[in-house]
Amino acid sequence: MQKSNREPILQNEDDIETVMKFSEGNSDALKILMDIMSGPNGYLNLLDLDDMNIRGSQLCTAFSVYNGEDMELFKKCIIERDQKMIDCINIVTAKTNSKDIPHKAVLHGASAEKGYPVLTENEIETLSSKKVTTNPLLKEFGE
Repeated sequence: MQKSNREPILQNEDDIETVMKFSEGNSDALKILMDIMSGPNGYLNLLDLDDMNIRGSQLCTAFSVYNGEDMELFKKCIIERDQKMIDCINIVTAKTNSKDIPHKAVLHGASAEKGYPVLTENEIETLSSKKVTTNPLLKEFGE
């Protein structure tokens, strides 16, 4: 089983260091994070994302695939710990992850101390056959 290579978020880091860790070198994720940080409760949203083990390309999946690039809807899903968003992220990760470590999004409890969760080969096999779904609230939020 692969082990996570994610860097822990440290309390004494400045915002730029934190955002760079969260983006994992993904420029689209960096744009999303900057948008999150510019709003109220931005840092709290990052803490929630860290607790859910959502970074880099997973942010892009959650924002664009699941939430149709609707930032307010995305923030709502973060705050509410939307299980269907988590499922979407994990399905897309299983279907598209080739050489990267397949990090597993979770509702809560991810941490550097425990080791950030990674999808197992069995989970990847199971998730790869599932259909990717979008947020049912997209129409309500103006898709």
